[in-house]
Amino acid sequence: ERVSNLEKFTPNCFQKDMVIRTEKGTEITADMVILCTGIKINSSAYASAFGDKMASNGALRVNQHLQLEGYENIYAIGDCADLKEPKMAYHAGLHANVVVTNIVNSLKNKSLQAYQPGKATW
Repeated sequence: ERVSNLEKFTPNCFQKDMVIRTEKGTEITADMVILCTGIKINSSAYASAFGDKMASNGALRVNQHLQLEGYENIYAIGDCADLKEPKMAYHAGLHANVVVTNIVNSLKNKSLQAYQPGKATW
């Protein structure tokens, strides 16, 4: 069921005894609303160029450095990276930190940092 009165709340913040209503009339009392949405990867931007590098879900296959398989100068982060972890903005931020480090390191001929799903990395 979808929440029908979400605009009345500040998501991800404690607020005592909120009454959440769904489109079907169900009422739930809670102290916090955490936004969780399902996603379908939108691969239309890269499917024609990298279709052979895509996993069955439309994400791009990457190595441990978040480089697109077969390319040293193309990286994928966030939902479009085929990683075995939940698709969350938090993880995309971790991916970005690793990729920025790896771009700088590649320009300086230094070793690249590996991304390890489930491990905080900066």
